[in-house]
Amino acid sequence: MNEFLQFLLSNWLLLLLLVMVVLLIFLEELQSKELSRGGMAPEELSHALNKGYEIIDLRDPKDFASGHIPNARQMDSERFAKLDFNQPKYNKWVVCCKSGIDSSGLIKSARENNKTSVSYLIGGIDAWKEAGFVLKKGNS
Repeated sequence: MNEFLQFLLSNWLLLLLLVMVVLLIFLEELQSKELSRGGMAPEELSHALNKGYEIIDLRDPKDFASGHIPNARQMDSERFAKLDFNQPKYNKWVVCCKSGIDSSGLIKSARENNKTSVSYLIGGIDAWKEAGFVLKKGNS
């Protein structure tokens, strides 16, 4: 045991690299699970905007006005939860919120109950901003 500890201390850089590799594998696995649950990364959403997808922003009107994805429309989560997702037009909807937590929960419920293919923005508006994409200010 003493030799093992001495090995770790003298090779701390290798240990650090091993921890980083394990962490990266974990994060990749986590993201792939998000994608399988209907999540869409900011980069994917950027491409989807050119393919006619509609963005539904679940944040309150004040937060929406302070900055939203261009061409998004604001809708409260209560109204969203009442929609009949069996209509084909919802197949090209992507829902977002501040951090992705609220929208992923609503999408999970909608998918279980209605077999819809509505997506959500992984990480929400925070991830969109962090990826360097622009936000539009105002209510339109």
